[in-house]
Amino acid sequence: RTFTSWHDRHVFFAGQGSSLSQTARDLGFTKPVVLEDFVRDLPMFDVINHRKRMALNSGVLPSTLPSYVPIEGIVIANTPVDWDAHVQLLLDLLLTNGALRSSSKTQLPLIACNPDLVWASEYHLPRVANGAFVHMLAALYQEMSGRQLQVTWCGKPTQVTYRYALQILEQNAAQLGLRLGEVYGIGDNVDVDVVGANKNGATSVLVCSGLYRNNDIKFARNLTVRSKRDSVTSPITASYATQTIGHFIDYLLEEEG
Repeated sequence: RTFTSWHDRHVFFAGQGSSLSQTARDLGFTKPVVLEDFVRDLPMFDVINHRKRMALNSGVLPSTLPSYVPIEGIVIANTPVDWDAHVQLLLDLLLTNGALRSSSKTQLPLIACNPDLVWASEYHLPRVANGAFVHMLAALYQEMSGRQLQVTWCGKPTQVTYRYALQILEQNAAQLGLRLGEVYGIGDNVDVDVVGANKNGATSVLVCSGLYRNNDIKFARNLTVRSKRDSVTSPITASYATQTIGHFIDYLLEEEG
C-alpha cells in the first residue's frame, strides 16, 4: 500500500498464482493486468514455441489494442513461471514505455519484490528466485537498449520493508498496552535476512538448516559468514545463529525466565 499513486493506473503484475490479479486488488490496485490477459488478447506476442507460431499464422499487431494498453507501470510480485513469455512481454513493455508500438528511450517504472537470488527447497541445491529473474531481465534490457534497468526494490532487505514491519509491530504492541522491545530478524538467507536485519535496526538470527546450512551449529553468537554472491566480498555477521527457529525460541524463553 506504500505506492498509492499507482493504485489507479494500468499496472502489469508479473508473477505466479491464479490469484495474482486478486492479490493486486486486495493491495489497492484497481486496474491490474496479468500475463493471462495478454495471452488471451494478444497471443501473437508469445511465439517462442514454434508450433504455436505456426498455429497463430500471424504476428501482426492489431490496429486496436486492449483497453488496458498502454501499461503505466510494472510490478514483479514474485518469481514468475513461464519465464520465456514473461521476459518477452516485459521487454516489449520496457522498450516501448508500455505502449507496445515503437521503441522509446523512456523506461516504464518498475517495482520488484524480494531480491533473493536463490532459496532453499527440498532439493539439495539452491533454487533460483525472483532476484535471479530480475537480474536476467536487467541484463537483456541493457543489451537491447544500451541503458541500465531502473528498479525500485521492496521486500527484504530494503529499508521500506523493515520500516513498515516495525510500524505494524509498534501499533500491535500499543493495542496490547505494551512497548515494543527488541526485534529479531530471523531467516536462512545471509544476503537478505541477516543483512536486512543488521541494516534496519533488528537483531539478526541466522537459521543454519535452510539456504545457509551448517549442521554443526546448534546455537552461537556473533557468527561471521560469507555471502553467496561473488560480488559481495565483506564478511557478514549474524548476532545469533541457530539450527532451527524452535531452538532460538527456546533460548529466548529461557532468557526471559
